[in-house]
Amino acid sequence: MADRALRQLIRHLDLHRINANLYSSTGNDDSLGRLYGGEILAQALAAADQSVDGDLNCHSLHGHFLHLGKPGIPVQYHIERLRDSRSFSTRRVTAKQSGRAIFSAMISYQIPQQGFEHQTAIDIEDYPQPEGLASCEERYQSALPEEFQGIYGWPMEFRQVNPVDLLKPNAATTQHAVWFKAPVSNNTPPALHRQLMLYASDNPLLLTALRPHGQTNWSPNMQVASLDHAIWFHQPCRADQWLLFVLDSPRACAGRGLAQGHIYNQAGMLIASVAQEGVMRHIE
Repeated sequence: MADRALRQLIRHLDLHRINANLYSSTGNDDSLGRLYGGEILAQALAAADQSVDGDLNCHSLHGHFLHLGKPGIPVQYHIERLRDSRSFSTRRVTAKQSGRAIFSAMISYQIPQQGFEHQTAIDIEDYPQPEGLASCEERYQSALPEEFQGIYGWPMEFRQVNPVDLLKPNAATTQHAVWFKAPVSNNTPPALHRQLMLYASDNPLLLTALRPHGQTNWSPNMQVASLDHAIWFHQPCRADQWLLFVLDSPRACAGRGLAQGHIYNQAGMLIASVAQEGVMRHIE
């Protein structure tokens, strides 16, 4: 199932070109009755990637989710070229369905450069290795009610270091970690590796903010939705190798939760940093 879902995701990231500044989705994952935010993020990046020179690398994306995406309606990605300097290019991408904006992002690119370098130290050996952990797909499929069995065709593999029960969660620390990877071929272009990492980065963030409250997005009478998403790519990445996503939620209030995370390779190198705020509230 994972291989089939990954192939489908890669097809969804291969957008249809209408003109140099307008692309359309050829499909979207709507298995939950709405579009998945991670796929919208990745498609927006895929559209912007088509508008810059091949030697430029995306180093940051700041996006806002404006409305829920509706199933069965193509998403069009409108590109505005805001800057093309010697070192940087900036694009604004607006995703629309039937003329209505559902998502907007500012995406920045940079040519490869040398400069100062440091990172906060992390001991990757402090975390259990992924080979000894159960996959999230296996755990979720066994936990979900029968009518939801098979709904999760996970395109990427996720393995949580300290998971909570999906349907009967207990309050837990906000600090946790997830390993993930996408088993793509060796000749996958660097831009697609970034798109896949961006797709994956949306998955565990709001669940992190729900952990101390003993809730998940499957809890009864819970409304959970992303409001925004930011990612900084610090260096080139490979999504086909295990990556460790170390997560925390420093604050929740007023029906919103903030989550942040850092993504490391197995050598302990910080590859990307991520932050997201979302709605998380009880509804009657």
